[in-house]
Amino acid sequence: LRIVHVEAGMRSHCWWSPFPEELSRRLVSRLAHFHMAPDENARENLQSEKITDKVFVTGGNTVVDALQLVLKNAEGPTAPYALANVHRFENLNSSDRWHKIIDLLVAAAQAHKIILVLMPPTAELLQKDLRSRQRLEAAGVELRPRLPFKEFALLLPGAQFVLSDGGSNQQECHYIGKPCLVLRTVTESMEGIGGSCVLAKFDPGIIRGFMEAPLA
Repeated sequence: LRIVHVEAGMRSHCWWSPFPEELSRRLVSRLAHFHMAPDENARENLQSEKITDKVFVTGGNTVVDALQLVLKNAEGPTAPYALANVHRFENLNSSDRWHKIIDLLVAAAQAHKIILVLMPPTAELLQKDLRSRQRLEAAGVELRPRLPFKEFALLLPGAQFVLSDGGSNQQECHYIGKPCLVLRTVTESMEGIGGSCVLAKFDPGIIRGFMEAPLA
């Protein structure tokens, strides 16, 4: 069968972040017959790896296609809240990063209603790390189980801002102009960086600057 690679050329240039997606994309690039690069940056990444045949810059994104379809047909809640989503392997498996994220959510909850959507690995970790769960609950962070895409997507437009380590969430926030603090050190997606999306890098100054003016 012929292989068509969607999201071809997306690179963080760090093999363990995002894990395992960075490795998966590099492997598939060696197997694919057609490379659908979302932008020129992705095409240049492929070119640097000497992949130049059958590369098409699509200018599109299937995540955004799905988001636009959902938002066209329904409306989400309007009461003030901020949305959080933490699930990356490299964050959940680093005690230092995990506790920095917990500290951030607890601090953010002092001024905002925070809805934390729990992906299964995050829910499992909070079952083990009872102290962190108790801190979140005491701060008033609302813990919600993993949501179907449509339900999660409907929460995005009404959120004051988003705290997430998800590359898809970064892209979604960029396309609807939503402030997003990307809880990573590196990202494979350039959408929104330098605009509505801020790469945290787990730098206290960057995080503080975003939280002091997330709506700017």
